[in-house]
Amino acid sequence: QQVARHLLRMPAHVGWFTLRLASHHLKVLAVEPNPALFELLLWNIARRPGIEHRILPWPLAAYDRTCALSYTQENDPFDQGNWSFVPRPLRDDPSLLVVPAAPLDVCLPHDAQVSVIKVDAQGADLRALYGLRQTIQRCRPLIVLEWEEALALRHGCSWQDHLDFFHQL
Repeated sequence: QQVARHLLRMPAHVGWFTLRLASHHLKVLAVEPNPALFELLLWNIARRPGIEHRILPWPLAAYDRTCALSYTQENDPFDQGNWSFVPRPLRDDPSLLVVPAAPLDVCLPHDAQVSVIKVDAQGADLRALYGLRQTIQRCRPLIVLEWEEALALRHGCSWQDHLDFFHQL
């Protein structure tokens, strides 16, 4: 019995790469925490008949623990693609967008075969990978990530932490 191979895309944004990747992979897990962008992702998926069944959209942030994340104060409200999260609300402000976060190891089916992980989590990349440690050890996927030093420091992560994580695996 062959198990479907999955590709993880975190975050998926509005789906441009997600749709492209879905045309080449059996399953794409598209993780997008921003509610407005998630709605656009769903709309774009629905407009692509024939591959929509290959995309599994999840409205949450990939992280190393279950928690709530909030957008940083420095975010430009007109540039949602460049927003980043921090592990706790920066201020007690009801207008601040707070989203759920979880480790994807607890969300994925235990037999999911992940072949590629693409992480672009605006500095939370290592935190997202910590939450996928079991999947990474089991599947040994190709991992593509960004390094954004200033944003990673907000999550307590250095480049050496990234290297240590991969060395330990």
